[in-house]
Amino acid sequence: MEQFESAPSKISAVESPKTPSGNRFSISRMPFFYPRLKTFFINRKTLRRCFFHSLVFLILILVTGSKTFAASPGLVVSGNQFQTSGGCVTRLRGVNVPSLEWSNAGEGPVQSSVTSAIGTYKANVIRLPLNQDRWFGCQGASAASYQTIVDNVVNYCSANNAYVILDLHWSGTTSTASAPCGAGWTSSTGQQDMPDANSVTFWANVAARYANNSAVFFGLYNEPKSVSWAIWQTGGTTTQGFTTPGHQALINAIRGTGANNIIFIGGLDWAYDLRSIDTYPFTSPGNGFAYDVHIYGHKGNGTDAASNWDTETTIAAGNHPVFIGEFGPDSAGPSCNNDSGTFDAAIFAFANGTNNRNYVYSWAAWAWHNSACPAMLSALPSTLNAWHGQPVANQLATAVPTCGGGGTPLPTNTPTRTPTNTPTTVPPSISLTKTTGGPTSGYQENGTNIPMTIMVCNASGSVTANSVTVVDNVTNPLAWAQNGPNFSQWVVTVSGAPVTINPLNTSGLPVTWIVNNLPGGSCVPINFNMIAYSFNATDSCQVVSDHGTATWAGGGPYNSNTIAITVLCNTSTPT
Repeated sequence: MEQFESAPSKISAVESPKTPSGNRFSISRMPFFYPRLKTFFINRKTLRRCFFHSLVFLILILVTGSKTFAASPGLVVSGNQFQTSGGCVTRLRGVNVPSLEWSNAGEGPVQSSVTSAIGTYKANVIRLPLNQDRWFGCQGASAASYQTIVDNVVNYCSANNAYVILDLHWSGTTSTASAPCGAGWTSSTGQQDMPDANSVTFWANVAARYANNSAVFFGLYNEPKSVSWAIWQTGGTTTQGFTTPGHQALINAIRGTGANNIIFIGGLDWAYDLRSIDTYPFTSPGNGFAYDVHIYGHKGNGTDAASNWDTETTIAAGNHPVFIGEFGPDSAGPSCNNDSGTFDAAIFAFANGTNNRNYVYSWAAWAWHNSACPAMLSALPSTLNAWHGQPVANQLATAVPTCGGGGTPLPTNTPTRTPTNTPTTVPPSISLTKTTGGPTSGYQENGTNIPMTIMVCNASGSVTANSVTVVDNVTNPLAWAQNGPNFSQWVVTVSGAPVTINPLNTSGLPVTWIVNNLPGGSCVPINFNMIAYSFNATDSCQVVSDHGTATWAGGGPYNSNTIAITVLCNTSTPT
């Protein structure tokens, strides 16, 4: 939620939302406020609700404990949709459950809020804001207690055919990564312009914990803002003065754990502007990327700013799933929600693809919290009205069509902007050429880099190849090791289309890559280095034979030419 988390004075207020008198935190005491604020308070009514939800959660556990639930089916990104492996299109609809960003134990409490949102209102996705300091126990409570709360939410969603987006909501301002909670670790967290260096550590830890859990998605950063698209993508200095690693570094940290979970990425302008995401793409898709947009009443031209929302978001929906990760009317006035349902009608018409729009959005309303503004869904059904949660409840009560018994994918709305480079299951003919980046002789053993290149070409000019497996095969008469492409992933631009190369194995022989999204009529160079090591103190020169092999679904293997590389022996000491 944008403006609230931008001011340190407001952040500190959130850390202790209860005033000495137990009344609502007064925004009139702030130096300034915006039309839309996340405000929180605790009073006796809130405590009664907390008790009520705890009781509800206990009853649900007792009632359902003997039942076997279906685990959430794994989803992947296919074009601009979320799909199961069987091709069933899935639409996500749910609610944010905040408080773990400012509270070690959460409020509501968190678990019973999730239980009610899913069990009572039939949400199938929970967006769960997190704080990287609290995750590691840097804010007073233990890391284990905080992480257990998150585990419980994940387990409940998984057991009830729902999903959870773990959202890095608050972070610090550290330019150089350090050990969690140690020297150099910023202990004052909040909504920053961008994630900081310690956010890389956070995501590596979280991803390792929930790697490939079918119920879990990763929301890289809540609301990026006030930086260029280049910094948004790959890092640089923020207007706050710290160096951000950029979103690609966070993706690398996640994929480095082996986690292929879908990743949600917010655009700029408080996660509202998605217009340049195709100009600044990301590598290492795993199960895919979705883009997160936050829409509030003041965005655009007022309560029904659908034409402006189209400009900012639908352009991205042509090629990617777009998820409305937060939405709500401006939250001024005593009622918190001040539009009596006008904004809600507009946003759902937009999200449902009506009003001559051609894309159906997944979404999560802000927010489920007894004291949140705007409170788009209430803990107690009896309190719902046009001003408070009823439109969201009505949407969730409308069943989302599911695939039939035969597994036929749902018909989906196609955006006006037609995606390009649509992958096919079986690519066309692939040619493979093995070359070196230099001479084939004269290299020294035990440390000299031998630059190599495999050219993978798609001969067709009309069909896009997908998932071509390339294996580099090396044989030589002596034992030696090989170093892969710097243990990294990168993008090569060919004919204006990004081609991602994912190394599957870079530490031994053979070396294997997956080449994704290879446009017809184009070639991709896979550049890497080899290093020859000798384990024989009396050896003479080595001759290494190197060639590549390509395979794909329904085709291959296709072998490249073989190249002989002479490596000179320059040591008499075994290594």
